[in-house]
Amino acid sequence: MKREPRGFRYELEAVQRTREWELEAARMELANAAEAMKRARDHLDALQVRFAAARHEWSRRASDGHALDLQWQRIAAAYLAELVREAHEVREELARLTELRDRLSDRAREAHAALAAIEKHRALAVEAHEAADRRAGYGIADEMWLQRPQGDAA
Repeated sequence: MKREPRGFRYELEAVQRTREWELEAARMELANAAEAMKRARDHLDALQVRFAAARHEWSRRASDGHALDLQWQRIAAAYLAELVREAHEVREELARLTELRDRLSDRAREAHAALAAIEKHRALAVEAHEAADRRAGYGIADEMWLQRPQGDAA
């Protein structure tokens, strides 16, 4: 970042700091939502692996040619039903988290735009301050030139 000129004081410094904090908070919330989505996806993946393993075991037992134990069938059916129910809940949670992430992403984008606008305004204010300093310097130089001793130019 370019050093600001001597004597420059930005009148909207507090607003700029607030915009920076808002952007940082929005980014943190977005990161938290992304992490929650990752955990939910990992949970769903684990449920799918467990479901596939249970179906494989069911198929293996059915293909052995032995009569399936009814007690085992009831337990396995309840287990599969529980996995399906839990997977449904996780999918609903993922949908909710996706909507939240989208809202937070929009909020972060808006916060970034607000900060960019205030930073642009600050840059313009610095330029105006520098121009005023130059004009003041030119005025002093002109005054010194006009007050120089007038000697014979020979």
